[in-house]
Amino acid sequence: MRKCLPYLLLFVSFAGLSQSSLPKPLEDSLWNIWYDESVAPEKRLRAISDIAWDGYLYSKPDSAFYFSQLEYEFAKDKGMQKEMASALNTQGVSFYVRGEYVKAIEYYKKALDIREKLGDKPGMGASIGNIGNIFQIQGNYAQAIEYYTKGLKIQEEIDDQLGMAITMINISTIYQNIEEYETAKEYLNKSLLLYEALKDKIGVGYVYTNLGICYSHLNDADMAIEYYTKSLTIHSEEGNLNGMAYCYNNIGLIYYENGELVKAIDYFSKGLNIREEIGDAKGKAVMLNNLGKAYRMQGQLNKAIALYTESLKISNELGSVLQIKEVSYELWLTYKETGRYKDALTMHELYIVMRDSLESEDNQKEIFKQEFKYSYEKQTALDSIANAKKIEIKNAELSKKEIEIKAKRNQQYALFGGLILVILFAGVMYNRFKVTQKQKSIIEEKEKETALQKELIEIKQKETERQKEVVEKQKEHIEEVHKEITDSINYAERIQRSFLASREMLDANLGVTSSVRPLAEVSRREPGYFVFFKPKDVVSGDFYWASILKNGNFAFCCADSTGHGVPGAIMSILNVSSLEKSVEKETEPHKILNKTRELIINRLKKDGSPEGGKDGMDCSLLVLNHDKTQLSFASANNPVFIVRAVTSSGSPEAAVSRSETHELLEFRPDKMPVGKHDKDQEPFTLQTVSLQKGDVIYTLTDGFPDQFGGEKGKKYMIKNLKELFLSLAHLPMKEQHTKLEEEFKNWKGSNEQIDDVCIIGVRI
Repeated sequence: MRKCLPYLLLFVSFAGLSQSSLPKPLEDSLWNIWYDESVAPEKRLRAISDIAWDGYLYSKPDSAFYFSQLEYEFAKDKGMQKEMASALNTQGVSFYVRGEYVKAIEYYKKALDIREKLGDKPGMGASIGNIGNIFQIQGNYAQAIEYYTKGLKIQEEIDDQLGMAITMINISTIYQNIEEYETAKEYLNKSLLLYEALKDKIGVGYVYTNLGICYSHLNDADMAIEYYTKSLTIHSEEGNLNGMAYCYNNIGLIYYENGELVKAIDYFSKGLNIREEIGDAKGKAVMLNNLGKAYRMQGQLNKAIALYTESLKISNELGSVLQIKEVSYELWLTYKETGRYKDALTMHELYIVMRDSLESEDNQKEIFKQEFKYSYEKQTALDSIANAKKIEIKNAELSKKEIEIKAKRNQQYALFGGLILVILFAGVMYNRFKVTQKQKSIIEEKEKETALQKELIEIKQKETERQKEVVEKQKEHIEEVHKEITDSINYAERIQRSFLASREMLDANLGVTSSVRPLAEVSRREPGYFVFFKPKDVVSGDFYWASILKNGNFAFCCADSTGHGVPGAIMSILNVSSLEKSVEKETEPHKILNKTRELIINRLKKDGSPEGGKDGMDCSLLVLNHDKTQLSFASANNPVFIVRAVTSSGSPEAAVSRSETHELLEFRPDKMPVGKHDKDQEPFTLQTVSLQKGDVIYTLTDGFPDQFGGEKGKKYMIKNLKELFLSLAHLPMKEQHTKLEEEFKNWKGSNEQIDDVCIIGVRI
């Protein structure tokens, strides 16, 4: 099915975009279909499903969950159970992407229940495979094997060759993890034949990657390199970044094992860049750990510790037991080398807990118990495809031999029937004499069985207590890590706030004005500006900034950095620093933005890539002259509005909306960011406006108009915000701030805030 998370763990990749990954026209078209009640229910459900899956699943999984809930409720209202299951599956994936594996399994099982009732076997196979993936990530191999085996049985029944190929790779990865490489190769070779028959190049590439891993562990470096190279060639031709990242990592490991550390670091870095580009947190944790090992071998211990620490943080967030075990082991060794024995002891204890969780004898035995519980009564699905004709002939021959054997047996039964009856009669007579002895023996055996069962119960109770202790230790560690992360983020918020425009600077330069109406008759008595600043998380990608320029003019800025949360906050600090550097030389807003863009691009090139990342900001930079009679500004994707009295001599050509007493003037921005872009060689446009007493200037980021809410869960839209500005402009600035805050809260309702919000208003 199209809307099921692929079972193959290697196939999972995240888009890592700051916005919807659908093109804007396509997203708008899908929204139009969803809201059009005249459209058939099936088509409306496809539209909202595409918005959730293709638009937001890997960039904003929490939003994808919300849209899938709309899909689920609509399907339930229409009695469309198959679509209800699809929505639940997408919600499960949204939790998988966020690393919330318990919730992911909960929603996968809800989808599975519906599909079982419908008899939807392809859907059942997909849901079962998804659940198996979660257990494998968590290191619960016994449960993973059980679910993969169930899925394989269903795939055989419906002749799902692709599903069988994928499941066989998943099973092989478990055998790789428990170092049963020959068994892993058997599954991989079966999977390879299926992919080749399906002409699935990417699937073939992943099999080659896994075969390379097996040969690497079997110390056959030449064969490992051969398979990695084959895989890298295929993934490069197909543009599959996820597959390329795995190949870079694995080739790097070969060089690492051979002591060629410079080459190893080069390949690990290439893989890490791709993992960051596609937003694959799990893959990033692995690459950071491998890079740390290479730097540790070079003697760069502090650099190694920094990489290990970042890897451990990600692994804890994902709940990846296997990766926590690997990186805690490396930190243990490195801390010992640097003399940090307390930290070394902490990491060693964590390593032991994770190792015991993964490598307990019961877990190992259960893997093989579950796998052999599903024994084939026929050739494997792969051999059945390749040798169907031979099996048919063989079955015919067997049937003929069975008939002959039955005939001979009937003759033997006839010849020896009488003798058997005599023997049976004699046996019955003999047994009569042995009844007492048998009964006594049975009682003794029962007593032994009862004692054995009691002993087994005691052993299980002890094991349960041990597991509870392990879980409690894990819980305490996670709580400690969570507290450290929370404290760090709160501290980061204090640091970021120091970069924002201070209240003292804004008060001193934007002055105070009166609440006397109408607008044109305002005198200076009450606050002349407001800043409505509402981060999505504790720290923010949006920011507001101000400075006195060398010519004495006052500049202020409203900006939206790439991302939100911690990454957005870090980017905002880089953006503010670049602005501050730019105003040391420039005084005109468009030249300031040009210089700022140049500084940001040059700084991001230092990430190791030839061109640098495409991060930066959308912003509007506004400059007021000394007597506030003229506004000059440059805008990168962020609009600027001015509301003034209709009786004033304004700029009619810029007016886009009017009330009885006021008009709203809109000044459109340059359609490019302050950062790497196709148009980054084009200068920003300088716009100049003559101001009049009572004018109210507004500038903002996209957080408010993009917020979902209201009765139908729609975006607020910039059109409605402009009308709101027009209706509020006559009010005191403090009251405007309150009204904006109330409007945002009422519109959002119980929905999640999807982005940072920043609006600046200034009255002249």
